[in-house]
Amino acid sequence: MKSFANILSVSCLLFVAWLSLPAQLEPSNAQQSGSDERLERRVNQLEQRVEQLERVLFSTAKLSIAAAEQRLLETQRTLAASEKLFAKGFINDAQLQQDRFDVQQAVQELKLAKAERREYELAGEMDVLNAKQWLTEAKQQLEHTRELARREFATQWQVQQSENEVKTAELNLKHAELRLKATEQIETTKD
Repeated sequence: MKSFANILSVSCLLFVAWLSLPAQLEPSNAQQSGSDERLERRVNQLEQRVEQLERVLFSTAKLSIAAAEQRLLETQRTLAASEKLFAKGFINDAQLQQDRFDVQQAVQELKLAKAERREYELAGEMDVLNAKQWLTEAKQQLEHTRELARREFATQWQVQQSENEVKTAELNLKHAELRLKATEQIETTKD
């Protein structure tokens, strides 16, 4: 499960880094139009890929917890049966101790599965905080660029780029909040 979380984290970081790369040259309107369309298509592709990875992570987290809960129930049933068999002398003490150990191990596996889910929730909370920070910085940069443009030290294209950065940051925040909400629902959703 951690490998999926690592993949998602790296994908998100690459996506954010890719979106925040500064433009090398100011394109003409024709170049900008084609470039904007390609950028939009690429952003949509990346968003779809991130959503696919998130669905896999959510499914994996739910399955991991469900499997651990099922294993705990099975080991508890086995232990109860073993205790009855031990009382009647049908199994030895070593088998009974092994069944007790299996229950303890199943408890630990369930705790681990829940901890991994909580770790993912915390990562989601951090994503939301980072997205809020990015939006705040983008809005400040937009105001700064507008002021520079008013003084004729920045072009309208630069103002538009700053506006686009704010829109991207707003979308990123919305996406991070939705991911966090979906992650928190893993605990309450029972299949």
